[in-house]
Amino acid sequence: MKLPQLKQVKAYGRKQGLRAKKAIKRFESLARLLKKRDYKKVDEFFFSREELPFSGKEYWFMNFVSNKGDKTQLVLTFGRSELPMSINERVDLNGSVAAVGWLYNGKKKVLWDKAMKLTQEKRGLKTKEFSFTGSYPAYELQIGKNTLLKMKKRRKGAGYEITNTFVRSLGVGLINLYVDVSGVLDGKRFTGSGYVQKVAAITPFIPWRWVRISFQNGAILDFFAPRIPVAEREFMSSATFFDGKKKHALKNTTLKKLAGDRWLLSGDGFAAYLRSYAFKPFVLRGVGEFHYDEYFVECLDFHYKNKEFGKGIGIVEDAYGLIV
Repeated sequence: MKLPQLKQVKAYGRKQGLRAKKAIKRFESLARLLKKRDYKKVDEFFFSREELPFSGKEYWFMNFVSNKGDKTQLVLTFGRSELPMSINERVDLNGSVAAVGWLYNGKKKVLWDKAMKLTQEKRGLKTKEFSFTGSYPAYELQIGKNTLLKMKKRRKGAGYEITNTFVRSLGVGLINLYVDVSGVLDGKRFTGSGYVQKVAAITPFIPWRWVRISFQNGAILDFFAPRIPVAEREFMSSATFFDGKKKHALKNTTLKKLAGDRWLLSGDGFAAYLRSYAFKPFVLRGVGEFHYDEYFVECLDFHYKNKEFGKGIGIVEDAYGLIV
């Protein structure tokens, strides 16, 4: 096998460095424009495919939950990596994305788990299986003939959130859209709330845990923590509770997995008891191996500052391993 010459290696390194700088500059520009309420750039970011540098990744994540007291939920995830990678043995080839869609509507149902061709338009992303179209703050998600969800800016709280954490040529940029949802899901009427996200990352995947619980009154409980594999503990965690009017920062928050498919999310002045009712695992393989387990959960009991907030439903992500 003929090895590349030093000149070729240096040229490749310069090319990847320029791609990384371009991606970071693009996201920083997006953050500035959103502060100026230039919402057209939200759609430009959501409906585009990034020019990924070495170790670059981009993916979209959508989660919709019922607010009618049942346990209906839908999750749709699709994305790609600059380095060869498979998700649940589905390899990202020739511009396709690895995609997983699953729901609970009285019982668990996997819609698909495969690689598919993704086409982009000015106001949409489309595959043979689904389409996501619109412009801020109104969007539609169509899946086959039995699902059509219409989204609008949520009535309570912020409509979007942007995170921009780059250090030199590594980091993560993401946008979260928070929406109210109505329509038909798997052939049944559906109303609830949703979380739509796009992530552009130039970094290895490291372990994390994430929790998001939605309550019928519009309250949201949110927790995220990267994890140190050796210490098996969470660090730099962030947790908030939006009570329908105001967002509160939660301190010293930890998530513990208990016996019997149960979880305990607790911290200063609050505790939430969760129980899993559906589960979908993901395995990413490439330069390393990464496990990403999704649990649909119901919140059986939640107390904050001696006040009870009732029941809710949502998701717990438990991710572990390492992949470049």
